[in-house]
Amino acid sequence: PLSAAETEALPVRACDGANLNPLAGRIAAITTFLPGVWPRRPTVAHCGPLGAAMARMHLAGEDYAPTRANALGPQGWPPLLARCGDSGDAVRPGLTGEVRTALDATLAAWPGALPRGHIHADLFPDNVFFLDHAISGLIDFYFAATDLYAYDIAVCLNAWCFEPDFSFNITKSRALLRGYQAVRPLSAAETEALPVLCRGAAIRFLLTRLYDWINTPDDALDAQGPARLLLAPALSPAGGIGGRLWRLSRADWSRSGPMAAASPIRAPAAGRRCCASARRNGKCPAPSARPPTTAWN
Repeated sequence: PLSAAETEALPVRACDGANLNPLAGRIAAITTFLPGVWPRRPTVAHCGPLGAAMARMHLAGEDYAPTRANALGPQGWPPLLARCGDSGDAVRPGLTGEVRTALDATLAAWPGALPRGHIHADLFPDNVFFLDHAISGLIDFYFAATDLYAYDIAVCLNAWCFEPDFSFNITKSRALLRGYQAVRPLSAAETEALPVLCRGAAIRFLLTRLYDWINTPDDALDAQGPARLLLAPALSPAGGIGGRLWRLSRADWSRSGPMAAASPIRAPAAGRRCCASARRNGKCPAPSARPPTTAWN
């Protein structure tokens, strides 16, 4: 990890002292690579430090005055679904109606008067680096916005606490929430709102992936391979909408996390999709059995 002095020296300053300078017609900054790697298979040991780091990030931004609306917050979900039209039914018959019903119910129950501030909004495992069993840094603040702190937690519960078989790992969720509350205790209202916030987070990532699925050309290149073009993991029979949309009642949660999850909303698996050249060569791979661990939007 970088020393305090090294961190203070970043980004590297030019001779005139500026750390943001034009380069090839755009503004750029020179800095170092963040040390560490992201966890390919998150464990309970990762979730506690994640919660604590997220809480420290929320507290650190409290005195930062500028705000940024969350373009992919609740107000952005109905237009996004509308832009998908009925194309979701081509992925899985009845998907559009199922998502619309879930979205309407979620928006009707969406909380408003909760603590808010600067959130990451995309804190999936590939945006959290670990080094020597400790978090070395958080990256990719492209979707960072001013919104409910508890919504940031809901995104992480979805992204970190489901297993390859799409089952919800209660132990992971408890570790994540304990880590967070050790730094920033949740209010009773925030704890009460977590189930609906989790449903909303699941819908948000399903919608962006569905939109990209519909609008990505068959011959598009993807550096990380065809698996990132698959909706199958998000629509598995075990996973339900987004692989994460759970009907959680208030009785299912305690201040340390969800105590038990009710049945997920079921949805049949979608077909696989890969680039046209791979299909022509007969090399289109089978869908991954693991839920997506990126926040591709």
